[in-house]
Amino acid sequence: IIHGDFSADQVVLTASGAELIDFDQAQIGEPTADLASFSAHLLRAEIEGRLGPGRALSVFGDLFDAYQRAGGDPVVGVGPVVQDDAEQHLSPSTSAPRRSR
Repeated sequence: IIHGDFSADQVVLTASGAELIDFDQAQIGEPTADLASFSAHLLRAEIEGRLGPGRALSVFGDLFDAYQRAGGDPVVGVGPVVQDDAEQHLSPSTSAPRRSR
C-alpha cells in the first residue's frame, strides 16, 4: 500500500516521531511512486522559491537514503537521474517556461 499523495505537508512530527496523515489516495501500488511524488513536490517548492537553492535535492537524498535503509527495494540509477533532472530544472540559467494566453 502506498500513500498516493506523499509530500511534506502529509507528515506530522510528534513526540514519538513522524506520522503520515491524509490517506484518501492510498492504494496498492509501486512504493517508488511515493518517492517520486515527494520529490516532485520538493522540486516545485524550490522552483517557486519556497525552498532554498539545492535544498530539494538534499532533502530527497535524505529521504531516498532512509527508504533504502528501511529495506525499500533497490531503485537503480534514481539518484543520478533525479540529480541531473533537478540541476537542469533548477539551474539559474534556466528560465521558467512562459504560458501562452
